[in-house]
Amino acid sequence: MNDDANILIWHAPTGPELRGELYPGDGPVVVLLHGGFQNRSTWRSAVPELRAAGYAVITYDLRGHGASGHSADGSYAVADHGSDLRALLESLDRPAAVIGASLGGGAALSVAGHHDPAVRARVAALVLVDVVPRLESHGRGRVRAFATDHADGFASLEEAAGRVAAYVGGTPRVTRGLTQSLVRGDDGRYRWHWDPAMVSDGFEAYDEQLVVDQLAAASRLEMPTLLLRGGDSDVTSPEAVAEFRGVVPHAEFLELPGVGHMVSAMPNHPYLAATMEFLDRLDLPAAHSARR
Repeated sequence: MNDDANILIWHAPTGPELRGELYPGDGPVVVLLHGGFQNRSTWRSAVPELRAAGYAVITYDLRGHGASGHSADGSYAVADHGSDLRALLESLDRPAAVIGASLGGGAALSVAGHHDPAVRARVAALVLVDVVPRLESHGRGRVRAFATDHADGFASLEEAAGRVAAYVGGTPRVTRGLTQSLVRGDDGRYRWHWDPAMVSDGFEAYDEQLVVDQLAAASRLEMPTLLLRGGDSDVTSPEAVAEFRGVVPHAEFLELPGVGHMVSAMPNHPYLAATMEFLDRLDLPAAHSARR
C-alpha cells in the first residue's frame, strides 16, 4: 500500500500462507483485521492516520481472501482465522492492539479471550467493529447473499460497484479498493477475489456452539476493550450488545448513528476517530528503544 511498508509472509502451523504489510515504527503496534469478503485495502485510509499518531501498523489478508492462500481443506472457521492471528502476534517483539471488523473481530476475540493466559497477553487492547458473539440471522443472510448472488461474475467494474452500493448504500463508485477485490478471468468477467469454499464452509461453521465459545472468550477478556456498533447494523443488535457487555463489564461501547454493518468500509470514518481516541488514552507497549 505504501513504499515504506515491509512485506509480511507467514502461516500458522496448519494454515495457508498469509500475506500482509508491516508499517514499522517504535510506537505501539496496531493490527487491523478486515471483515469477511473484504481484503486489507479496506484499511488504506486508516493506515496513514494511525502512523501519523505514532503507531506501527500491520494489515493482512485473512486466509481465503486477497493475496493470502486458500485453505486446502476448507478450514474457514473463526478459530482458524484466530490461529493465523495468534501466529502473527507471537512473532512480534511486543504485544499489539488488535482492531477487528466483523469476521476479523471474531478472530480477534478468539485470541484475546484464549484460555491460555500467555496467548491473551499478546493482545494489549481490543477493538471490535460491529461484531459480538451472537449475530443476527437476517444480517448474516444478507452477507451470504452478497457473497453468492454473482457466482458467474460481473461484466464490468461498474456492475460490481452497483452491487456493492446496493448492499452498503450510497452511490456506486469504482474505487481502487473495489478493483483490488476482483479478479478478471479468461472470459473477461470480474469475480470476487476470495475462495468460494469460504462461503459454504465459513457460514456453516457459525452455530450455537460458536456463540457459546465466543461468550466464554469474552468472559476472559482482561485488556482494555472497545465495542463499536453501527446504529443501522442488521448483523449486531442492541440485545446482543447488552449480552456482550454483561459478560465484559469493563468494555467501553459506542454506537455510531447512520452507519450499517460495514462500519470500517471505505472511507474509514466515523469509527476511526473513536478508535484512536480510545487507543491514545492507553499506555500501550512500545519498542524498548522508544521508552528510553
